[in-house]
Amino acid sequence: MAIIENGDKPRNVGELQNVHLAYWLNGENYLKWSELNKTILKGKGKASHLTVDAPFEDDHTFKSSNEEDFMIMAWLWNSTVPKINYTCMFLNSTKVIWIAIEQFYYEAKDVAQIYDEKVKTMSVK
Repeated sequence: MAIIENGDKPRNVGELQNVHLAYWLNGENYLKWSELNKTILKGKGKASHLTVDAPFEDDHTFKSSNEEDFMIMAWLWNSTVPKINYTCMFLNSTKVIWIAIEQFYYEAKDVAQIYDEKVKTMSVK
């Protein structure tokens, strides 16, 4: 994997391109989908794209951050079924896509899933 020096911080080119999800968001599995995506992005050091606004164009990190954001946006689109990714296709940042999906698909029924996951986690420990 190529490393490009960009500003004061090197980054790996295409580091998310090889991530293949076995779990797509289908409208009924938001909790598991979101946890899987957050975990993968945290592991790649890219979770901030879900919560932090992009830097301004005059910031020295803009170019690399913008490129990473577009890569993550495409990756998120590809981790959803077509009826969902079509609705997100015209949103302009990873953070905006993440918030829109969360607002639309996070429902009270996920509370039961959270409880089930916590019970499973506790039983494994």
